Amino acid sequence: MDFIEAKHSFIKYVNYCEELIMNRIFTEKDSKYLPYKDGNDINDIITSHRLKMIRRKIEHTMRMIDNIEKVNEKMNLKFNFREVMKVAILYHDIGRFRQATWSNTFSDTIYEEVNSHFRNHGEDGYDIFINNDFNVDRMYIPVIGMSILHHLDYKRVKKLNYKFTESLDNYNIDDVVTGKFNLNEGEWQAAALIVSLVADIDKADILYQFLIDEINITNDFIYDKSHCSIKEIASNWSISEKEILDYNNITESEFTKEDIKIPIVNLDLNKLIVSNEIRDMFYNNTWLPLSELKKRSDWNFVTAWWWRLSVFLNQISFYSTLEAIQTSEVIEKIYTRIPDNMKFLFEEAFTYAKDVLIKDRLDNSVNKLYL
Repeated sequence: MDFIEAKHSFIKYVNYCEELIMNRIFTEKDSKYLPYKDGNDINDIITSHRLKMIRRKIEHTMRMIDNIEKVNEKMNLKFNFREVMKVAILYHDIGRFRQATWSNTFSDTIYEEVNSHFRNHGEDGYDIFINNDFNVDRMYIPVIGMSILHHLDYKRVKKLNYKFTESLDNYNIDDVVTGKFNLNEGEWQAAALIVSLVADIDKADILYQFLIDEINITNDFIYDKSHCSIKEIASNWSISEKEILDYNNITESEFTKEDIKIPIVNLDLNKLIVSNEIRDMFYNNTWLPLSELKKRSDWNFVTAWWWRLSVFLNQISFYSTLEAIQTSEVIEKIYTRIPDNMKFLFEEAFTYAKDVLIKDRLDNSVNKLYL
């Protein structure tokens, strides 16, 4: 299989999505989920925003390909399987590019909101991948397609929870693939390996995004979800009612007991120390579903980091991926970027992540393939 040809087809499809965006005339009704409006021409604002979404997703994909090259080397995979892995990563988020043509967000919940045929970008991407000619060798399409379809939820698919018990030095994917969409046992095993590697590299790159300002490490505000009066909210946070109203650009008469932003510039940061309940979930990796966590009154960018470190690192499957995270010192570098006055809120979680979730897991790994 020729990865270069597959990459040319990928770029051609991305260009097609960009053209769809540039040729549309957007109006105010298209501005839902737009995070900002910095001008008068809504068409220009939305066009620029969606093209930026695509550019960031391209950069994410290309970094992942660079990372899988390093991981492939550590795992000593044969050439054809390396090419299959690179193509699987190249197309794993192809659904995101079509999503950018009709949405201002990469949230998967929007698929249900608009009554889409698909539940998420994995299903969307699978549809795109198997119904277009991307110059991918036919016999690899079903197993790669399965990794695109399930890279979000593969742990819930029984047949994709296979683990190879020996090293992959002698593993040859060409011995098992048939090109048929009704996968046999060997193809399910190959798909399991592909999708878990894609998910690993994806999580590692999301952590990297915090180093290059693609995702904020900290916010300038937190949400108060108490739905109390402005007076009660101000009292709870020990800041003035005026500061809350000014930050939210509302008057007291306009306030409608909903979630409201609390600026942290003059806030006592001790109020953001994570609760014992969050600590228990962190150390035991027994988190509530994210949708439930986000409804909690103590959910903010600090608790989100405790959750992120625990969930991302505990879900890494391969020794080589975690080793790459350790070698690149991503966790340490992210911590250094946190403002000094806030470091005490994060130090415990970052230290545990570095010393236990990475170092101890590597040191105690039974074999050098899986953790």
